[in-house]
Amino acid sequence: MFIKKYWRLLLLLLGGVVFILFLLTRGRVQPPVPSPSPTPQPFVLEHFFPPEGKQILGDPSVALAYSFSSPVGLSSAIITVKPYVALDLFLDKSGKTLYIKPLPRWNYNVEYQVSVEIKSKEGKALNSPVVHKFLFTPQTFSPLEEF
Repeated sequence: MFIKKYWRLLLLLLGGVVFILFLLTRGRVQPPVPSPSPTPQPFVLEHFFPPEGKQILGDPSVALAYSFSSPVGLSSAIITVKPYVALDLFLDKSGKTLYIKPLPRWNYNVEYQVSVEIKSKEGKALNSPVVHKFLFTPQTFSPLEEF
């Protein structure tokens, strides 16, 4: 008799309890999944100028350029040039490109071998030194000459 009389109230209470349980279970926020740490990138030489081998060159005082995957520490650079040439070393604004400028210039028809050992600013070293061979030959004509 009690149930017949208050069935609406009991139904409302039961619905309220179910709704509150629904909100409590649904409202739980799962903790964020931590993002994986980035894969460490190796410290490598990405490209260099001039290309290996024989090159026709108009300006023998051109600087060699070595671009790396991370900024480099200029103080860690060990540069060897055979045959010996005095050098000036400097970096671009990003710190990733090392320039090697001869003092006063490269000699034509001489094969040079440059070895570069350098570390990134984080202290990462190259797996092996960069060895680069090149030979500059003079430009025999000017494209501005008239024939």
